[in-house]
Amino acid sequence: MKPVFMTVILTLLLLTTPSWAHGGEEHADIREEAAHEMTTSSAVTSAPKSSVQEVSANGDRYVITFTQQPAEPILGQEVQIEANVVQVLNPPDPLLGDKVTVEGAELSVSQSEPTTLPLGDAHAEEQPGSYGIHFTPADGGAVRLSWVLQQADQTPVKFDYSFTVPKPWKVKAAWGFSALVLLAMLIVTLVRRRMLWGAWLAALVICGAALTYAYRPQTQEVKVPAGRPTTPAAEEERGLRIPIDLQRDLEMTIEPVRQTELSRTIRVPGTVRIPEGSTHNLHARFSSRILSETPRIGRVYQRGEQVALMEEVLSTSDRASLRGQSIDLEGRRLEFATRRLELKRQMAELETERQVAASEVTQRELDLSRSKQLYAIQALPKKELQAARTAYDQALTRLAGLKRQQGIVGDSPAIPDLPPPTSLQTYSLIAPVRGAVAKVEAAQGEVVEPSKSLYTLVDLSRVWVEARVSEKDLAAARGAGRAEISTVAYPGPFVGTFVSVAPGLDPETRTALVYFQVDNQDGKLLEGMSAEVDLGGAPEKVLTVPTEALQTFDGESRVFVKIADDRFEALTVSVVRSQGDLSIIEGEIRPGTEIVAKGAGALASELSRRSTGQGPIKGNSPATPAPHGEDEHTH
Repeated sequence: MKPVFMTVILTLLLLTTPSWAHGGEEHADIREEAAHEMTTSSAVTSAPKSSVQEVSANGDRYVITFTQQPAEPILGQEVQIEANVVQVLNPPDPLLGDKVTVEGAELSVSQSEPTTLPLGDAHAEEQPGSYGIHFTPADGGAVRLSWVLQQADQTPVKFDYSFTVPKPWKVKAAWGFSALVLLAMLIVTLVRRRMLWGAWLAALVICGAALTYAYRPQTQEVKVPAGRPTTPAAEEERGLRIPIDLQRDLEMTIEPVRQTELSRTIRVPGTVRIPEGSTHNLHARFSSRILSETPRIGRVYQRGEQVALMEEVLSTSDRASLRGQSIDLEGRRLEFATRRLELKRQMAELETERQVAASEVTQRELDLSRSKQLYAIQALPKKELQAARTAYDQALTRLAGLKRQQGIVGDSPAIPDLPPPTSLQTYSLIAPVRGAVAKVEAAQGEVVEPSKSLYTLVDLSRVWVEARVSEKDLAAARGAGRAEISTVAYPGPFVGTFVSVAPGLDPETRTALVYFQVDNQDGKLLEGMSAEVDLGGAPEKVLTVPTEALQTFDGESRVFVKIADDRFEALTVSVVRSQGDLSIIEGEIRPGTEIVAKGAGALASELSRRSTGQGPIKGNSPATPAPHGEDEHTH
C-alpha cells in the first residue's frame, strides 16, 4: 500500500503544478510596464488591432472603434482594450457636424465567455470619448466581453467584443513530455516488478519543472503612452471643431495677431464744451408778432436762412391814424383816376376833329388843283380860283389849330401814382451763422418785445474739449500739441488741437483744465458729452487684434486660435484698451498667431453651450492628463 499511496500523492502534486506555478506571480499594470519601456531591453512592440462596430439603440446610432493591444495575446498575458464611442447625429448639428464623441458616460464591462466574470467599469482615457479596460484572460480560447454604456437619463446601450487567446504550444508539449516520462517510469516499474522511489521522485520533479515552465506567466511589454497622446489625431481633438463648409457659411475670417509700434498715450477724462462766441440769441427789432411756425430744437439752419417771419405790432392810436391816412389816399386816388379819364376823353374828341379836318384839307387841295387847271384854259374865272385857294387855306388853318390843342392837352401835367396805403411792417429773423437751435422761448402767434430772446442758435462747427490733466502730465499735454478724443456715442477718434491751459489747478484733484479744439462740421459732438482724451507719448510695441475677435467668457476676454484647418482653441488675453476697430492685448500669445476675426461670436456661443452641457472647457490649454500608470482601475 505504501508505494500506491506515495504514487497517488505525487500525482496530485504534479497535477496542481500549474496552480502553484502561477499563483505566486504579481502582475503589474501594463501601463506601469510601459512606463519602463525605455529601460527594458527585452521590450517587444506590438501593433494594436482595431475594429469598428455600429450599434443602434432607441433611434440613436453609435460607432464604436475598438483598439486591442496586444493584437494577439497569449495565455497569462494582460490585454488592454479601448472603446472609442461616437454618436451619429441626425440631423447634423450646425457647429458639431454629423458626429459627436460620447464623453462623461459610464461604461461597465463583464466577461460572458468562457466564464461569467464581472470586470468592473471601464476608465475614461485621455482621448475624448475613449474608455479602457485591462485584464488577464484566465483561460485560452474565445473571449467575449459585454459592454454596457450608460448616459444620464438615457436607456443603456449594449454591445459585445470578442477575441481569441490561443493556448501556447509549450503547455501541450509539457503535458506530452510529462505523460511520456510517467509512462516510461510505469513501464520500468512493471518490468522490474518493484517500486523505484528515487526514479519516480526524479521523474515527478522533471514533470513538475516542465509544467511550471509551461504555465509560467509571460508578460509582453507594450509601448503605451504614459500621458496625453501627442499624435496628430489626438492633437486634432483639442478645441472646437468647425468644418470648413460651416466656416464659409459663417463667413469666418482668419487674421494674424500683429505687433504694432504705437505711441505711448496718456488717457485722461474730458468734457465737450461750446467755445465762447458760438452761441447766438435772436431778438425782434420792435414789438412784433411771430407769424411762422416755431422751429424745433436741434434743427440746423444755414447762415442767412430765415428762422422766423415777424410782423410789426402798433398801438390803438397809431392804428387809427394809419387808417385815416389810408382813407385819404384812397379818395385822392379816385380823384386822379377821374381826371385821367377826362383827359383821355378830350384827346379822343380832338383826334376825331383832326381826322375830319385832315380829310377837308385833302378835298380842298383837290378843288384848288382842278380850279388851276380850268383857269389855265380860260374856263374858270379868276374869282372862283381865289375862292378855292381861300377855302384850302382855311382848312389848313383849322387842322393846325386842332393839332395845337392836342399838343396842349397832351402836355398837361401827369397824374402822380400815389403810394399804397401804409400797412403793418413784416421782416425776417435771419440766422447769423450755421447753427443748431438750442433753445426756443417763443411760439407762433406770440407778441414779443425786442428785449426778449426768442431763439438760441449754437454754432457746432467747432467745439472745445475740456481735459482734466494731472499736474505731472501737464508738460506732455502742452508738448503733444494734439490729442485723440473719443466719446461713448462716437468712439472716433476725433483729432483735437491744443488751445490753452487754465491758469489754475484744482486743489482737491491736483488737475488742470487743458482745452483742445475739435472740428465738428457734422455736429456729432454735443455740449456736455463725456470724452476720453489720449495724449501722445513715447512709441511702444504692442499686440493688436480686431476688436470683434475678442469674446467675453466666464468674465475673461478670449480669442480663438486656429490650431488646425477645422479646429480652434480659446485663449485668454488681457485687453489693455481699444482704439476703434483694434484692441491692444497682452497675454501668452505671439505675433503672427492666426485667430478668428469675424465669426468669433459663433465659437463663443458653442464654447458656452459645451461648458454648461458637458462640463467646462479650459481656454488656454487642455488639462494635462494623469499618466496611465496613475490610473486607478480594477483588473
